[in-house]
Amino acid sequence: MKNRKEWLEVLHLSWPPILESLLLSLASYIDSAMLGAVGPAAQASVAVNISTVWLLGGLMSALGLGFTYVVANSVGARDYRRARSAARHAILGALLLGLALTGLVQAIAHPLPMWLGADPEIYDTARVYMRIIGASFVFQALSRACSSILRGAGQMKLPLVVNVGGNLVNIIGNTLLIFPTREVQILGFSFTMWGADMSVAGAAAATLASHVFAGALLLLAVLRANTPIRYQRGERCPLDPRILKDAWRVMLPNALEQSCLSLGQIAMTSMVAPLGTISLAAHNQAVTAEGICYLPAMGLANSATTLVGQSLGAKEPDRAQRYANMTCVAALGFMLVLSTLLFIFAEPLIRIFSRDAGVIELGRTVLRIVAFGEPFYGLNLVISGTLAGAGDSRHAFLYSAIGMWGIRTPMCLLMVKVLSWGLAGAWLAMAADLIVRGILCTLRLMSGKWKTAATQDCVQSSR
Repeated sequence: MKNRKEWLEVLHLSWPPILESLLLSLASYIDSAMLGAVGPAAQASVAVNISTVWLLGGLMSALGLGFTYVVANSVGARDYRRARSAARHAILGALLLGLALTGLVQAIAHPLPMWLGADPEIYDTARVYMRIIGASFVFQALSRACSSILRGAGQMKLPLVVNVGGNLVNIIGNTLLIFPTREVQILGFSFTMWGADMSVAGAAAATLASHVFAGALLLLAVLRANTPIRYQRGERCPLDPRILKDAWRVMLPNALEQSCLSLGQIAMTSMVAPLGTISLAAHNQAVTAEGICYLPAMGLANSATTLVGQSLGAKEPDRAQRYANMTCVAALGFMLVLSTLLFIFAEPLIRIFSRDAGVIELGRTVLRIVAFGEPFYGLNLVISGTLAGAGDSRHAFLYSAIGMWGIRTPMCLLMVKVLSWGLAGAWLAMAADLIVRGILCTLRLMSGKWKTAATQDCVQSSR
């Protein structure tokens, strides 16, 4: 096969993050199913907060992505000292950002469910959930930053192992903290399992424990694992304005993109929440179920960032183009298959997370609507990863802003508030947004301009 070695490299770097995403989503599914057993009010207490959690998580991911670009570019250029310095910068930045976001969440947790138009019956549980989740942000920021810089160095397996371990902690915590003490039967054996009966607060506490576990171990991995960014005894890494500038060039557009998307999701949640607890719970469960469809694209996006960044760092733009094309082809193939399965098995997927007939009916409908947009979203994810590896994240931000605020939000307002199409109307708006973003990203990739701009940036940074 032509370019067989490069295809093997794509596969080698893609399977760990794909498997990691799959296992993380599986843990999220188990989390949602456990809360679904408690009832729609518990699900809605999480759902009303989830867009805000994504917004703040997006800022952490943006920081990690900025330093992924610097680390990958430095490793490609074989400037390992600069890669190690970038890793230290990322860790310090994650600590500061995590502390700032923790303070912000504690300040807004009380009024947030009112701002988003939630049913008053879930105010108290939604506030408790948000306060506990906010306490995890220092460790969550460390986890995301350390995962990103390890991937930038080409080390994909360590984040997989640690994050899977963190999610096992989450699942065990959910099992013990959400439910009361109860009789459990497994393979014909019956025994009493202790439970704290904390409901939504228990789910949040389990999530906190998982982030503490993952953040601590990934920090240790960055400092001690045998990688180009491993801590070197006696090596000084003072603040370097050039590293900060290069990271900022990717970080700022990506942070704006994540904020743009999450604020749009918050706006969508605020339009869905007044439709009632059933609609809000169905919305949240459908979002969770939909997540499995684009897992391969997320893994391939991580690979694209690393491979493109290292190729351009080595001043091989043609190789970067080949890697970009390969990851797009692979993502499109995966997404066509998975979106078809999502359409066919929409109802069984929702039944995993809820026993409520109204939630199941609504969830099935909206999953079948969004299935048509998923292949385009896969392209959007992978090409955004390519642009990040090239230091060209500003275009990904521009396309996200167009899709979210030019298409999804006004269309959702029209469908829900004016035409009264309910949750189905909101998800029609979502599908339209995904299609537009996928097309715009594909046009940018085909233009080749991202490659020229990135090459110029690499030359300027080396001077």
